[in-house]
Amino acid sequence: MSQAVVIINLQDWDRLTKRLKPDLFVPVVNEALDEIGTLGKSAMMSRVPRFTGHMARNVRVIKKAASYGPLPVLMGIGPTSPHRFLVERGTKPHMPATSPDKAKSPKSARRLRNYVRRKFHPQPEPTKTGRRKANAKYTPQERAIQRATFAFALAIARKGTAEHRFMRPAYVATQGQIDGIIGRAAQRLQSDWLKAQ
Repeated sequence: MSQAVVIINLQDWDRLTKRLKPDLFVPVVNEALDEIGTLGKSAMMSRVPRFTGHMARNVRVIKKAASYGPLPVLMGIGPTSPHRFLVERGTKPHMPATSPDKAKSPKSARRLRNYVRRKFHPQPEPTKTGRRKANAKYTPQERAIQRATFAFALAIARKGTAEHRFMRPAYVATQGQIDGIIGRAAQRLQSDWLKAQ
């Protein structure tokens, strides 16, 4: 089972910190969470497919605050891009929009064209005269991008897109380190509690 965002449940901290004063445990827990967030973000950024637009730059650490108490209850690590699910899980065969002029969503058609341009670098076919027609709407380079985009869209229509798992493997790869961070924070909390007695 793959998740869009790796979620770490922090409700166990509540049980651990019930008997402690907030000024003792909040800094320790927040330091541990920051360390986990940095670790998880770097692990996920190293596994994000590079030709997916700006997804690698959009990996974020999000802490969801509780309605009670000074600690967050959930922490999520993952990209905030709208197409993160499609990259992670792949898609079924479908015909994506290829022309921004005719698409219901011109933004998605432009994204697909930009992806094709970055990934495949389509080159114009050589012309006999080497000239562009005076009434041509597009340059030869733009026509080459249109042809490549349409060919790519036909491939998606036949086969769909492949899955590129990166979120769950990043979590699995860092799970031992996360457990170690939590263990060290728990030991530090215990020693701080004993000193406070």
